[in-house]
Amino acid sequence: PKVTLKLDYFAHTTADSAAEYLSTRAAAGNMPDVVYDDAGPLPTYLAQGWMRSLDEFAANDPDYRSYVASNLKADYTYGGKLYALPHQAHFETFLLNTDVLNALNLSMPSLSWTIGDFESYCKKATTNKYSAQEDFGSLYNSFAHNYSPATTLYGYNPASKQFDVSGLIQSTKLLLTLRSIPGLEANVLRKTSSGGVTDYTKKFGTGSYSDNFVAFHKGLTLFHGLGTWEYAIKRKTVTNFNWTMWPFPQETQGVMPYHVDHCFMTSSAKNTAAAWQVLRYLTYSYEGNIARLSMYDAANAGKYALQNNYYFPTCTHPAVAAKFKSLPKVDDTAKYLYENMGKCYRYDMVKLVPDWNNIVTSYYTQAMNTAISGTASLVDQTLTEAAAKANTVITNSWNTFNGKLATAQK
Repeated sequence: PKVTLKLDYFAHTTADSAAEYLSTRAAAGNMPDVVYDDAGPLPTYLAQGWMRSLDEFAANDPDYRSYVASNLKADYTYGGKLYALPHQAHFETFLLNTDVLNALNLSMPSLSWTIGDFESYCKKATTNKYSAQEDFGSLYNSFAHNYSPATTLYGYNPASKQFDVSGLIQSTKLLLTLRSIPGLEANVLRKTSSGGVTDYTKKFGTGSYSDNFVAFHKGLTLFHGLGTWEYAIKRKTVTNFNWTMWPFPQETQGVMPYHVDHCFMTSSAKNTAAAWQVLRYLTYSYEGNIARLSMYDAANAGKYALQNNYYFPTCTHPAVAAKFKSLPKVDDTAKYLYENMGKCYRYDMVKLVPDWNNIVTSYYTQAMNTAISGTASLVDQTLTEAAAKANTVITNSWNTFNGKLATAQK
């Protein structure tokens, strides 16, 4: 009660991260005590010695033991010590065009639908009028875990800290197979033309959309990949057809790709007991989550400057779960995502793995472009070679990081 909170706001010019802000504050000797809702690279912060271990506080907190999922506890443990707490979750999903479903007399898929179901819907949605999806984007990454459950992006195995691309190879080949069906992936039609007009334009016409997704904006594709953080904007801008949010397909029920933002205490915090209470309140506490969820009550409509229709708490307290499910805009899909959070796998490895962006850019970006633009025969060799090179580098990155972490811990 006698602690005064001073709020500061950090900006970022490139990556969604507090790294620039913390660098500036560290140089000035004026670090914050608690960093809230960050999406930056924890290994970078740890190597700089900016983060304080939370073990002495969390170890004796029954709410932490009971209401924070074990997979999230592991994500934030480095060198045997806990350094951050999960704040809010975001999921990779599909925007599902229900008008296309109805026009083609297709039933809604199950929330626990599979990769095989996805393949079937893609084929049924490909007609002379409709396409399954505008562009597959990086679905090869989103689906790879289904074939190799120990891995996440680019075949990275968080347990072994190595890349195993066996699942990534299978998911890439699946998308190549689907892409080979004329018109299934709308953007492929841009590559063929006659009379100076592409087959894409013949099928979907033209439009001045900034993202160039003409078919999607005209309501002529069944699926469109979206993160849950994007739906508030889409509900305001995509109004010419009916649609709903739908989870990604799962070979194991409830296992889906998600992102988690985090909060932590800095190593320079003076009043650590007070900082811990603030940190706890903001992340997994019953009191803090009920307070924040209450901002989304129908009775509070328009009272707060909310960026989303709701937020996904990472706290599993029964009262928090009940409150989340009671909110007016939380539908069955949102409930399904929240209920299965403890089964999901991280899709935001840049927050957890040292040198992640550099490794992906150096060894996977071109390899994936080669694999998905060629034939299935190229996939095995291209991705296997990329993984072999990346494994050497990531081993060195972890060794270097662990050395810096040990120094910081001392």
